[in-house]
Amino acid sequence: MYVDPRTLVRTAAALACSFVVVAAAGCGGSQPQQDAPAAAPPAPAAPTAAERAAWYQDCWTQFNNKAWDTFRACYADSAESEQVDSGQPPARGIDAVVAGHKAFTDAFPDVKGTGELILVSGDTILSIYTLNGTHSGPLAGPGGQAIPATGKPIG
Repeated sequence: MYVDPRTLVRTAAALACSFVVVAAAGCGGSQPQQDAPAAAPPAPAAPTAAERAAWYQDCWTQFNNKAWDTFRACYADSAESEQVDSGQPPARGIDAVVAGHKAFTDAFPDVKGTGELILVSGDTILSIYTLNGTHSGPLAGPGGQAIPATGKPIG
């Protein structure tokens, strides 16, 4: 039987290539390593009760100084303020809340808030502040009627 040498060479080459492919697959050639997803940065620590109380006092400092642009940061977008028994509707939103404080300080330009008690529990802050000042400008009263300045002190 005659075998063409070219066929033997082709067969040997095909077997060699098959062996290389099988060897590469069989040895579990290393796959390119993928970097593990980057870990998220740790969340900032929640403020302590003392830090929350200090922040709250700083907000009152902004009120006392009538620093309205800085004072705005003391409120969330969804802030609501209700002046019970004032006859005024509740203020909803930062702009309305700050406008209400400004209107009050127009009626009592020398008003200052003094903290008497601040209680903090989680995200909740409860306080008692005494306002001292002199009624020397018009004050919005029930039904939208202005109460003229009396010159009398409050607090």
